[in-house]
Amino acid sequence: MLLNVKVTCAALVLLFAAVGCGGGDNGPQTYPVSGQVTYAGEPIASGRIAFLPPADAGGPSYAFELIDGRYTGDVSAGPKRVEIYGSFETGEMESDDTGEKQIPVLESLPDKYNQSSELEVTITEGDNEAVNFDLE
Repeated sequence: MLLNVKVTCAALVLLFAAVGCGGGDNGPQTYPVSGQVTYAGEPIASGRIAFLPPADAGGPSYAFELIDGRYTGDVSAGPKRVEIYGSFETGEMESDDTGEKQIPVLESLPDKYNQSSELEVTITEGDNEAVNFDLE
């Protein structure tokens, strides 16, 4: 009996490994997307941008890191709701933890650009360059 359990477990492991390594394309076709995100005319210092399916539609979500306001990645075609999370420099300076040097004061983007975002974009087949967001 113990031998049958071991054989059955080994067979299941091999079956799951074969299914997981099928090499097939399990998701939708994606297309290159890149752009810049600014707030009050300045690039977002750091953060992330997410492309989500509309609330009434299913599908995958995609998120990319914002570095100096720029992002790049691959997203499936169609309408997307966009959420942008990040920080921006206020123009003020403050002392660091040691009190030895001045660093820029950072503030988070308002909720209307992330949790409560109404930003939308349609991703098309092919390259989607300069999908920019100028936030105010």
